[in-house]
Amino acid sequence: MTTHAFKLLAVGVGGQGILSTVRLLGAAGMAAGLEVRVGQDHGLAQRGGSVEASLIVGPGASGFISRGEADIVLALEPLEAQRAIPRMNSETTVVIEPTCIVPYSLTSRGLSGPSIESVVVEVAKVTSRVLVVDASAAAREAGSAHSLNVAMLGVLSGLDILPIPAAAILSVAEGLGHSALGRVNLRAFELGCRLGSEAAASASCARRGEVAGR
Repeated sequence: MTTHAFKLLAVGVGGQGILSTVRLLGAAGMAAGLEVRVGQDHGLAQRGGSVEASLIVGPGASGFISRGEADIVLALEPLEAQRAIPRMNSETTVVIEPTCIVPYSLTSRGLSGPSIESVVVEVAKVTSRVLVVDASAAAREAGSAHSLNVAMLGVLSGLDILPIPAAAILSVAEGLGHSALGRVNLRAFELGCRLGSEAAASASCARRGEVAGR
């Protein structure tokens, strides 16, 4: 096993399944025999509030990802990706779902959230490894918008940047909930994996932060 701990930061808003995403990855990592730690860094799990959670694979005691330490930032919402910039470094891979969920703090003042283009510009000041993927479309095609988080995990597997085998993730995802939900999650993962594989084959897409799957 590598002496370097792999660190993934998942960010989004309450209701998107951020915590269940890292717990799913953690369960898959444990099933694969890896040393795994999962933690909720901070945030409110209530619907609409900012949520951050971490997955660390490898040696160490802390489940917290400090400034500049993230190997991957998985953002299910663009504004949360921008807020996670301090955790990034020049080698961080950032995968962003472009659908903006404008917080009440902005809508109450008649303001809108940042455009995905402006978010990519800000993130690209830190790392060139930025990928915007329309995984929500894959989740809907699979049968449920609630499977967005599983579709995003499929994207990561398709990019081949996770230390956790895709088969282990699939096994855990398929076992979630009743059998129909398991089938939806399986399909969402497969569609996300396809998006990730296509993006991995297109270096220009990753560099420009174009939206894959549109």
